[in-house]
Amino acid sequence: MLSDQKYNLILEGTFRTLETPWRITEELKFKGYTAELHAIAVPKDISYVGTLDRYFVGKTKGTGRAVDKRHHDLVAEKLPVHLKALAKSGMFRSMHLHTREREIFSTEHDVEAFMEQFQREVERRLDFAQGNRLAKRIDFVDQALAEEERRGLAAIAETPIAEIRRELQAIKKSRNIGMER
Repeated sequence: MLSDQKYNLILEGTFRTLETPWRITEELKFKGYTAELHAIAVPKDISYVGTLDRYFVGKTKGTGRAVDKRHHDLVAEKLPVHLKALAKSGMFRSMHLHTREREIFSTEHDVEAFMEQFQREVERRLDFAQGNRLAKRIDFVDQALAEEERRGLAAIAETPIAEIRRELQAIKKSRNIGMER
């Protein structure tokens, strides 16, 4: 096992459950490792569009992995609860919060500030450039969905394409995409 050879390790996951990251962190600490908690804070709607975008881009390369919307939403719902529990556990030397672009917050012990910054980030409004990037991603996904429908597919990872389209329209409306900004 790599941990027995004292390699530096990065463990990645969605925190869908609390048990797995908790157990692995405890096992590694028992072996003498120090642990840091790093989380990427992304608004739920942008995260979902990202799963679709990655699926269709990956599909062209033979590596696409679709995510069922219900599963995505379950993970997004549980993430703040599990993240707070891990942050409060005292198992981590430090806690770091990132966007997809950069680190935005770091602390050794201030769980409340860490979680407040997480909430601010996942609830934030987009600036003009970010809104334009999201609009382009949604357009790409819309075109890819149309291609899937031409091929006779009705669902992506058990989520009906019609439901995906409704969700994309709701995101565009809530983010004022395609409207005067």
